[in-house]
Amino acid sequence: MKKSIQVNINGSVFFIDEDAFDLLNNYLNQLHKAFPGEEGAEITSDIEARIAEHFAEGGNTTITIVEAQKVIELIGSPADLAAGAGADSDTGAGCGPAGAPAPDVNAAGAFGNAGAAASAAGTACPPPPPVKKLYRDERDKVFGGVISGLGAYLGWNVTIMRVIYVILCCVSYFWPLFILYMVGWMVIPPARTPRQILEMTGTPVNLANVSRTIVNNVNTNSTGNFLRMLGKVIMALLGIVGGAIGLGMIVLFLVGVAALSMYAGWDDVTMLDQMFGSAGIAHPVLTALALMLSSLAVAMPCAAAVWGACCALFNARGASRMTIIAALCIEVLLITGAIVNWQLCNAPIFH
Repeated sequence: MKKSIQVNINGSVFFIDEDAFDLLNNYLNQLHKAFPGEEGAEITSDIEARIAEHFAEGGNTTITIVEAQKVIELIGSPADLAAGAGADSDTGAGCGPAGAPAPDVNAAGAFGNAGAAASAAGTACPPPPPVKKLYRDERDKVFGGVISGLGAYLGWNVTIMRVIYVILCCVSYFWPLFILYMVGWMVIPPARTPRQILEMTGTPVNLANVSRTIVNNVNTNSTGNFLRMLGKVIMALLGIVGGAIGLGMIVLFLVGVAALSMYAGWDDVTMLDQMFGSAGIAHPVLTALALMLSSLAVAMPCAAAVWGACCALFNARGASRMTIIAALCIEVLLITGAIVNWQLCNAPIFH
């Protein structure tokens, strides 16, 4: 039994659990400290308005701590927001009205001479060029946001790029581009902070753009809604198929374990060799090992498909980068071991 509190957020009244109120109140206090002054007050006011909109869209009578954590994760931590907003607030330091200290040429780099001239003339230094980096765009993702991030980086239409990717997958037997996508998912970092979102499109990082990014940091692209729904349907089908195949592979793995145990524990190995030989199995131990490794090598991608389906349908937490790297390494070892054992036991599959 929890105590609920009536609060007013940006003019809207909500009932919120006490623990959720403490979390949200602490978050807003940290925002006020991170964004002082009049401009900071405007930013925090915009953030409060976005929080109220998010709670209103949920339609729940009482806000729980889970919903409070969700909206905080959606907007970002105060440290990340302040880092993005303040990163370029000092750009052009030392420049300004005549009589102000001229910037250090060595520290200012290519803009040092221009800044010094501008300062001497009583004008502001020219801002540095915006930085552009490649990130995954998780705000407009179907799976991992690789294509949407690449489209934002190149300035291309994301929907057209997705259609081209599907066509190339069809004409290249799917697997090469699928593996390439998974590698991109593993290597390319996601754009989560306002600074990273701005860098993804090459937009200057300043207070106004950071404030706009904070308020709009939500999936608003309607052109990709159909593809996102199609992606969820595909992931659901892959999850069902992967689960069925995975269960079959588990059965084969248990068969291999049973065969290996039976061979190791049977007293009359000669009779057992004759039994395996009559079944066309020349090397029972190697065959059992190859069967076990092969079943595990197939079961791991099936488990990944089931996990991906859960992430797409139920918003389950995705795998971390280290988990993906470890899974890929284990998969390579399983495939290598299975191939070596099948070749050693002279399996018919290689004839």
